[in-house]
Amino acid sequence: MLLLSLAVLASGCTALRPSTPPLVAVPTHIQGLDYQQIEELGIGEGACSELHQLHREQVPLTLRTLDPLVTECADQVAAARERRARDQALSVQLEEQQAIDALMASEWERIQAELERRRAEQLRRRQEAARMEQLIQAQQRAAQEAARQRAQLMVQIEQASIQRRLRNVADKPVAYKLNQPQGLMLKRLLACVELAYPNKGWDVEYSGRNLTVVARDARLPRGDLPVEFRFQENANYWRLHYLRVADIETRTDEDRYVLSQNLIADSCPMELDVP
Repeated sequence: MLLLSLAVLASGCTALRPSTPPLVAVPTHIQGLDYQQIEELGIGEGACSELHQLHREQVPLTLRTLDPLVTECADQVAAARERRARDQALSVQLEEQQAIDALMASEWERIQAELERRRAEQLRRRQEAARMEQLIQAQQRAAQEAARQRAQLMVQIEQASIQRRLRNVADKPVAYKLNQPQGLMLKRLLACVELAYPNKGWDVEYSGRNLTVVARDARLPRGDLPVEFRFQENANYWRLHYLRVADIETRTDEDRYVLSQNLIADSCPMELDVP
């Protein structure tokens, strides 16, 4: 009985001894991230920081102690991930907005540049049109003045005294070589000489096919001196075969042409090539 009692007592003492909770190592990853990655999320305190410290020191914990820390750290990681995702979304949105703003600014600059180009082109066209208008008006004034001078000259030519002296002489083009009549008519040539160098009268001798015309005391640069023309009549023209101005007597057809044109160049410049 004593042994039985001791055995029962011993058995009772074993059943009443308190049991020790098992210890487990701190996990190396939370939500699939190690502690370095967790810190890179910006988590530097709280449960995650505490777990990191326990992991470095290799301190085991009971599940009752560890589970709340892991849960809290997982919540920290989830919140950090959400913040990062939100920040990234905002960053993308900001970049997109900046890109849109830059595009709009570039388009606005392009539109402004195009408007400025068009304004410059319109101004250039207006200025060109104004310049052309001024040029046209100047040309019209010049043409009107030329027409007025021409009309005045024609009146002076028609009123020249040589016209009356040659009223019975046929008016034909003047030639300096055989069969090569020029555009200027006989009476107009002599009238232009009269206008250029007024004289004291004309001596006219017309016999057969020969015509001699002398301007007496023509007002030449060297003084009042005679100018003598001799023509030979042909069917369609008068050929100038002799010309003397003061003491200058021409010898060739070319000399007669040059000298005769010089005589009328100042008085009838528009008439040199008139048919």
